[in-house]
Parts: sequence; structure tokens; C-alpha cells
Amino acid sequence: MAANFKGFVSLSNIVSEVLYGIFDHEEKKHYGLVLQKVLNSLRNINVHYSKSYKEVEVTLDDNLHTGEYPTDLVKMISVGNYLHGEFWSFTRKPNMARTVTGDGNTYDEDFGENTMIPKKGMMFGASGRNAVGYWVEDDENRRFFVRNYTGTKVIMRYRSNGIDCTTDTCIPYIVKDLLVSMVTYDLALMGIPRRFSGMELQLKQQERSRFYDEFTDLEYIPQNFDEMMDSQFASYNVTASR
Repeated sequence: MAANFKGFVSLSNIVSEVLYGIFDHEEKKHYGLVLQKVLNSLRNINVHYSKSYKEVEVTLDDNLHTGEYPTDLVKMISVGNYLHGEFWSFTRKPNMARTVTGDGNTYDEDFGENTMIPKKGMMFGASGRNAVGYWVEDDENRRFFVRNYTGTKVIMRYRSNGIDCTTDTCIPYIVKDLLVSMVTYDLALMGIPRRFSGMELQLKQQERSRFYDEFTDLEYIPQNFDEMMDSQFASYNVTASR
């Protein structure tokens, strides 16, 4: 089945628009620089400004009950599973034991690294009994640990850098103007395609700020009252006994 690219523009399209903007669309002597700046700016938007995230199914290791990080992961958001059509996140437990006392591939039984964590407090939130399990990151080894969960698969939500490192990378149309304005402003600061006056640089900066405001408005403003209520109280269905 062919991929659906409606609502997206290609990386090469963005690069071409920047090259036209700096009058370098024929010689393309700044092509390499423009391509790198577009990629860097796209990563910056995905990591720091966009609310988008990826959701993937991860099979846990049989021995350690760990899951591997995807190659494009820059920050984990949550780990959990689906129940009755809703996502229920496990509880992130920063002090949960990792296998740091042994060889990194097995648990040290003497330290009780792999023992179940006693439940504390009481269940709370909307049907808190459904949100079982604990998890913690192991960034150094690009993996995460899961405890108090007997399943073999979990759902991971994470922030992606959004880069496939090819000219076929598809970029959401919503971010197109912001991306172009960020790159052209950076190039202007470098004196490309010419030296700009302070007033001209200020105008370019204002244009970038305007596109940023438009982007964040589309990303974060709720579309209706129900959606606003969901965004306010969504965390109530992902609580667990801590």
C-alpha cells in the first residue's frame, strides 16, 4: 500500500525554497550548508517546540525485561499498554534498580535488582487499578527497564528527532514556513547571500517570530471545549499506585 503524503512536503522542497530565497537556486553553491541547517532546524522544532510524538510497540527482553530505544529517540515520554481502547501508562520510577552491579546483561541476585517492587499508598485517579507496572530509563545503554509487569510487549511513546537522513524525509506542512524562516534568518546572520543591515535582520527575525507564533497556535490551541477539557484532565486516567 502506497504511503499517504498528504499534508507533507519533502525535505528537498524545503531546501529548494531556501535556495530560491537566497538567490542560489541555479549555482547551488550553498546547498550543503542549507541542507544541514534545514536538518538541524527540523530536529530543533521536533525536540523543543512540536507536541508530536511517536508511539511504537516494543518487545521486552526475556531476561532483563528491558526494551531497546528506537534509533530516532531523543526523549522517552511514557511506557504502558492499551486497555479498553485507552492508553494506560506505567509509573516512571527513577529509583528503580537497573543492572549496574553486574555485567550489564544479568541481574545481581545478591542485591535484589530484579525483585518485585512493593506497592505503596492506594490506587487513585480514574480506575487506577488498570495502570500497573513501573519503568525507568537507561540512557547510557539506550534501553528502558520494566518491573511488576508480566507481559512481553509494551507501548512506548517518545519524542523523535524526526530525521531519516534522506532527501525523502517528509515534513508536516504546518512547519514549512517556520522552518524556511529559521534557516534564512540563520543564513542572513552569516551574511548569505549578502550582508544585511540591522533593520533588515530585525525584519527577518520578526518574520521568524510570526511563523513561530502561527505554528504554536495550530499545535496547542484546543479546537473545541471538549478538547480543552481533555487536555486539562487527560492525566487523570494514567495514574497508578506509587
